[in-house]
Amino acid sequence: MKMNAIERTELREQIKTTRSNLKIVVEVFGSTREKPVDTVAELVNRLGYETAREAVAELVNTVGAWDGRIYEYVREWAQSVETAATRDELEAHGIYQPGDIHPAHINQIGEAMREYTPAEEIPAEEPADPAAEVFPELVKAVNAEAELRKDGKRFYIENGFCRTWAAEHRTDLDRGLKEWSTPKKWEAYQAGTLPREKAVEIAQKRAAADVEKWREKQLSKLRTAAAAPALSFLSVSVEWKRSSTWGHNPTATARTDDGTFSGYASGCGYDKESAAVGEALNKSPAVMRVLYQAAEQAMKNGESFKTLSSGCVSWGDVLGYGSGYAILPYFEGGVGVSCFWSILQKCGFVCRCSGSGRWFDTYTAERKGA
Repeated sequence: MKMNAIERTELREQIKTTRSNLKIVVEVFGSTREKPVDTVAELVNRLGYETAREAVAELVNTVGAWDGRIYEYVREWAQSVETAATRDELEAHGIYQPGDIHPAHINQIGEAMREYTPAEEIPAEEPADPAAEVFPELVKAVNAEAELRKDGKRFYIENGFCRTWAAEHRTDLDRGLKEWSTPKKWEAYQAGTLPREKAVEIAQKRAAADVEKWREKQLSKLRTAAAAPALSFLSVSVEWKRSSTWGHNPTATARTDDGTFSGYASGCGYDKESAAVGEALNKSPAVMRVLYQAAEQAMKNGESFKTLSSGCVSWGDVLGYGSGYAILPYFEGGVGVSCFWSILQKCGFVCRCSGSGRWFDTYTAERKGA
């Protein structure tokens, strides 16, 4: 089955993770080899229970031949760990038994992991999240959106369609399952060796992990902005250079309190200047802090983004046209740079075009009263 680019990328990441975890197992074994229970305890300490369990199961599965040194019940346990790569999958990607650990020791580690019972963890007091302290309403919105996405993906994988789809599009029960299964799991499901209930469960876990990556990316943006200096001054210069294919293309340079950032645009059929300027502004945490603060205050005042019929959200009614179609506002490209200055004016800045010529434009924005 031919994989698309996303599937190939995910597969590479899975292989990289498997190799990394097996390397950690070898390192831990080297320092705890006298006692398999100590090896397992340290693996759980370093990787967490679920990842350690998966890594040891994969270690057992790397043994090339079942010659009696791996007990039958240890082998069956390793095969029962659903998230662990199978022996065939490991061999297909050139992942073999680590030479540093004898099969008899692998068997002992497998036994210890099989018998390991994770202690009930007392949750440690988590340090205050700067994002939640500075942008509590936006954090709530991100978390709510993440849970909504998880629920939507669960439904899609189980039913093959989204709740909003018209009846004529609800024709393929396994559409979502195929999309969120790995090639190997999908083949196993089609071959009848993986029950649909189990295949759906595995696919839903993968989809939930994808949403968690999205959530963390948004929260990371908020944390970065929360740590950025307050924006007092912004200057943007745009230089145009001729392309034999696309005419004149702009390069924008934004200078802010937290550094210098650039953006570039080419092609045709849209406003290239705002695309380049928007890219430069979006790279500055200090500039993003201004947008997030305005959005945060609006939400505290009872205003918020608007959910569109397409499922996207818009900050246009609150911050102005060009402020993006996502939970966190941003400067859209292709909308005209005047939109950006209008947005910044709403955020308390005085904006000016400080100079222009045939091949350049310059703009400044200063906080009112500065």
